[in-house]
Amino acid sequence: RQAEYDGSGNWKASYIYGNGQKLARIIPEDMPPIDLGVWSYGMNSSDDQNKGIFYVNGTTCIYNTGRGHHLLVVDKNTGSIIEHTIYDTHNSSAEANEMAFYIDNLSGDYIVLVGIRDEGSNCMTEAAYKALESLGSAKCRDVGYRDSWCMVGIKGAPKGIVKEVHHDRYNTGCLLYTSPSPRDLSTSRMPSS
Repeated sequence: RQAEYDGSGNWKASYIYGNGQKLARIIPEDMPPIDLGVWSYGMNSSDDQNKGIFYVNGTTCIYNTGRGHHLLVVDKNTGSIIEHTIYDTHNSSAEANEMAFYIDNLSGDYIVLVGIRDEGSNCMTEAAYKALESLGSAKCRDVGYRDSWCMVGIKGAPKGIVKEVHHDRYNTGCLLYTSPSPRDLSTSRMPSS
């Protein structure tokens, strides 16, 4: 994410960039920037956390229960949290398809934070992969058993243009954020890659 300023140094607008190009203005010119972050811990991450955390404008949401894909939908115009949903994509291809249906029916007004807790790859379907790719993911098909993976996606984003991080099962959990150092994330012991 990058803020733009007018000639006097006043904040003007905030955009998400990917691969060197402007992807989307995430909030109107008269609103301050949105701080977003997401952690993902697979079951066997080396730091043995088995949890996930979403961060939106100073609000930290910890998801310690619910295996699979967690989605946090944020209004890109206001920064308001709209909804948190959980899909057990380890145990149910029906839930993977429900996740696909949910994502497919979102409008372009939303930013979607996605993180896996415990395990989320076992019952993924082609529809689920395509839905995550419609948020800009290029790594969702690389996720293996008990891997950590997270993404800050935007509905309609070109594949590979949004921020996402994937770590194998016995590596550390994943962390990413759209701001240089949101308050709650700056003290994390997680890597920022």
